[in-house]
Amino acid sequence: SEMEEELETARRIQEGLMPKELPEMINLKSAAVYIPAGKVGGDLYDILITPSQKIAILIFDVSGHGIPAALVGAMAKMLFANFIEKTESPAEVFRMVNRQLCSFIKTEQYLTAFLGIIDPVKSCMTYSRAGHVPPLVYNANLKQITRLDSKGFFIGHTALLNIAEYFEHTINLGPGDKILFYTDGLTEGA
Repeated sequence: SEMEEELETARRIQEGLMPKELPEMINLKSAAVYIPAGKVGGDLYDILITPSQKIAILIFDVSGHGIPAALVGAMAKMLFANFIEKTESPAEVFRMVNRQLCSFIKTEQYLTAFLGIIDPVKSCMTYSRAGHVPPLVYNANLKQITRLDSKGFFIGHTALLNIAEYFEHTINLGPGDKILFYTDGLTEGA
């Protein structure tokens, strides 16, 4: 049917928004798995090299499902990539994307997000969380797992435009440490 063909085309477009290759660094290995619940949706991620050779890891989840979530997701992905080029402050990226999305989105759509910027020279990650499920960090030296909990409002919800705040935190990373970034699709789908 025509609708099935359009959904398949939308799926291919969305697939094209995902990183084709993950960046290789001497002291950093990365892997990704993406399993959408439907043909298209609003869970997306990106891994970018910043102008100063840091690694930006972005994961976000647009509210809702299907084509509306996919459209907002595509728009958000481009905005994030654009602003990550301009600043290495995750909280500032969230503020800028929030302002832009609130001016574009005229529905109840919003998104949760996590942005971490890894400095491979200083072995640390500065991050901000916008209502997203907190990533888990395995500290190889202490053999313990911690959640990267922090405060931060959803992005793109116009009711929150003037009160949304985003905060930054920095953690040190050691040899063998691992970080698991995920969306609530992992926990809800389990």
